[in-house]
Amino acid sequence: MNGPVDQMRELAVPGSFVRPLAVHEDRRGSFAKGFSAEQLAPLGLDIDVAELFWSWSHRGVIRGMHAQLPPRGAARVVICLSGRILDVVHDLRPGNEPKTDSVVLDGQSPAAVHVPVGVAHGFQVLSETALVAYLASDDHAPDYDTGVRWDSFGMVWPIMPPILSDRDAALPTGAELLASTAGRARS
Repeated sequence: MNGPVDQMRELAVPGSFVRPLAVHEDRRGSFAKGFSAEQLAPLGLDIDVAELFWSWSHRGVIRGMHAQLPPRGAARVVICLSGRILDVVHDLRPGNEPKTDSVVLDGQSPAAVHVPVGVAHGFQVLSETALVAYLASDDHAPDYDTGVRWDSFGMVWPIMPPILSDRDAALPTGAELLASTAGRARS
């Protein structure tokens, strides 16, 4: 297995998991497998990878909270390859309580966070820099791309003020997103 399954734990957001990754070290350095569809599918963590992204960010940066709406919803697997981040998930699925959870990911102790469709994802960089990789189950679809503003759902971010992109600063609040998606569903 590519990570100790007995150490995998579900986060407060249903369907979101954090899974430590097995790291193999020798005189050359270290090696870890971050993803195996065959090994994860029996656990209900079935994701067909369509895209791979990575970001390099500085201390205090918040990237998120991003989601892609159905019918182009995308599940994600997130791994901090270098540095240290606070990784955050927030449930946007209709009918679910809007729960939030977070976990610290560190490149020195690799773990993967599994984010299901309908759950917004973001992170804040805690180290001087961080390199974060994301696997996504669908191609980026701008017409379905959305999210919630970082300060609109009760998350306490450790580094203030954050560094944000203009796009992330302009994301809707949770209530605004709910109103806009309800309107989309009726049309």
